[in-house]
Amino acid sequence: MRKFIVCILVLMYIVLFIASSFVYSNQQFQNYEKAALSYQFEFVIPNDSVHSNPKNLKYLMEAASKNKVNFVRTVSYRDVLNNISKYEDYIFLSGSQTIYFENLEKIDGRFLTSTDMGEKRFISTTQTKKEDQVGLISSFEGKYFGDKHEFSVYTIDQLLDGYMYPGNYRAECTSEQHLNSFLEDYANLINTNIDGVEYLASDFKKEAEVDNSYSNNIELESNIYFSVMVLFFILMFFTLTYYIIYNTKEISILKQNGYGFFKIFGKLFVNLYVLTFIFSNLCIFLLSVWNFGIELNFWIKVLQVNFTVALGLLILLSVVAYILIRFVRMTYCIKGRKPIGLIMVFNIIMKVVSTVAMLGITMILISNIYLIIIQQNALSGWEDLSNYGVFYPTMLVGEDRDAYRRGESPLDMRCYELYPVLNQKTNAIYVNAMYYTKESLRLDGHKDIVKTIVVNPNYLSKFNIYDENGEIIQIEETEASTIYLVPEQYKDKEEYNYQKFYERQKMSHDSLHVDYYSQDPKLESLDIEFIYTKSNQNVFVPDMEVFPANDNKVVDPIIRVMTEENSLVPDRLFYTRDSHLLMELDGEGKYTEIESLLQEYNLNNSFPHIITPNELVMREINGLKVAVRIYIPLLIGTLAFLAMILLQNIYLVFQKNKHMFFVKKVFGYKYFNRYKSIFGVFIITSLVEFILFSLFAFSYFYLLFLMKTVVELTIIYMLVFYYEKKNTVEILKRGA
Repeated sequence: MRKFIVCILVLMYIVLFIASSFVYSNQQFQNYEKAALSYQFEFVIPNDSVHSNPKNLKYLMEAASKNKVNFVRTVSYRDVLNNISKYEDYIFLSGSQTIYFENLEKIDGRFLTSTDMGEKRFISTTQTKKEDQVGLISSFEGKYFGDKHEFSVYTIDQLLDGYMYPGNYRAECTSEQHLNSFLEDYANLINTNIDGVEYLASDFKKEAEVDNSYSNNIELESNIYFSVMVLFFILMFFTLTYYIIYNTKEISILKQNGYGFFKIFGKLFVNLYVLTFIFSNLCIFLLSVWNFGIELNFWIKVLQVNFTVALGLLILLSVVAYILIRFVRMTYCIKGRKPIGLIMVFNIIMKVVSTVAMLGITMILISNIYLIIIQQNALSGWEDLSNYGVFYPTMLVGEDRDAYRRGESPLDMRCYELYPVLNQKTNAIYVNAMYYTKESLRLDGHKDIVKTIVVNPNYLSKFNIYDENGEIIQIEETEASTIYLVPEQYKDKEEYNYQKFYERQKMSHDSLHVDYYSQDPKLESLDIEFIYTKSNQNVFVPDMEVFPANDNKVVDPIIRVMTEENSLVPDRLFYTRDSHLLMELDGEGKYTEIESLLQEYNLNNSFPHIITPNELVMREINGLKVAVRIYIPLLIGTLAFLAMILLQNIYLVFQKNKHMFFVKKVFGYKYFNRYKSIFGVFIITSLVEFILFSLFAFSYFYLLFLMKTVVELTIIYMLVFYYEKKNTVEILKRGA
């Protein structure tokens, strides 16, 4: 049994180490989160026509400087290329003292100051070796296990390089009046510099959305780990108490030979306990260095937790041992009796309670994972675009604005010529679903119009659409004919659809492409071809205005495929509100390349920024990814602990009765009659667990309980097989 005790002690310390690593990592992240949350006053910049202009950020900074207000904007997303969660704070410091950095631990360099405003400086948990990085802050993550994340703090000036100006902000103010003064000054600046608007401070005090998904997840994780640790502590206490009582005969012999309490307790238990503690923590230290590197603070915390638990167990067990040694009777032990009946009863009760608790936790985790999978599937389209960027805002400035006022279209030809270059260099995805936006459906819902969606071949490569035979549709950029993907249920309307689409294409070709834009004819584009598609397909559109209730997916739309060869000038106007050109961004070099192209085509002022297509959705996707990375290890750990509970309970029952089992085997008892005490305990405890757990009434409760029952029976049969193979002399020599 000593081997079993050593194994279970080592396992206990490993469980404590894993729990400590998750808890410590959560505390580190919460320190990042607390930095922004220390700014207690929330305000929001509305996503309206005025604030779509990112230049208005300068008025916000001006009002903040005047009122000595600091503010921050927090964003997060999942970097799918590196499989890492990124959290970014964009901060403005007015020069007044700030509490923002009090929760962050600096490793190297310095924190940001008000003198950094206007510069592209930042601090991060990652050493990037960029000249603009002025500080390195503490991070804690494993190389081989544990969630990977990166936290960075940028000056507010860099916000517009990747995100829209409208959004949720937090301000560091001394009072509500201080916040009002700041927002009033901002409203006045907007009203003064922009004609025809009348903003009030209250317009910016709408309740902002706060993303607590990660905090809720790590709080649940910490609670579950704490519960598991408490149950494990109790389990260890019963197991070690059983071990001490199991050695009653040795205790009585040593006592009879004049040994005192300390010598007996030390010889039978403490020496083994201390050596196991040293060995376990040495292994854990090596494991910690291997996964986390040299993290002195973390290792000290692990050692503190392990030492506290070990000392607590030792004190409780010493009380049990003292009582046993003090009152044990030699004659009682000579007869082979051991006072283990009560401890077995308590252990069985503990097994029932722990099993129900672990099954309950397992069901909670499975439910959460199931919901997350549903949400991930709903957002799968957006997730596939997490490494793409879009131009925002699209603006007419200078001569282009004057030309537009004269009735001209100054950007059209430049966009027409730039599109194939961007398409090839960035694997751009183009989508236009103008007929399916909420506004368009409201206005055109009763008109006789055949609604279509326009996509390019790169879209079809990213989001599969199947023909009527179930084959994936692929169209080449060299396709000169106009291709329509039509759901198979519209086959009987082929002649009607052909006429409608031909008229639409001919008008666009003759009146616009040739006459208005003076381009050479593309006569092959007037050839209309249909490819019939399988019915009941959900087509994703990266536009929050398109069927938001259906996760921006359109069921069985008619799709026109716009290739480089068949597209006309009106098709490539990707600066319009309903057109979405998403460019793949696989590094900073891609940004530079796109900026050079914009300058070459004189569009750099019209497309000043490339931003993520949907900040809120990307944040939600990241939260779901993090939740999965939290819940799955928890689920695995919970199931492993449940298996440990079953093994411990059955093992102790075997230890108590193994001599009797052997005797029954020698005298030819049948298998189930020989082990009826084991199966009796199994049936009774399973029945009690079933009754208690059925109160939860989850739909998949029976399957989970059946799996637990199979595992428990497997452990029983494994131990039976083990003891059946035990050497006869060894069992007889050990006795009862």
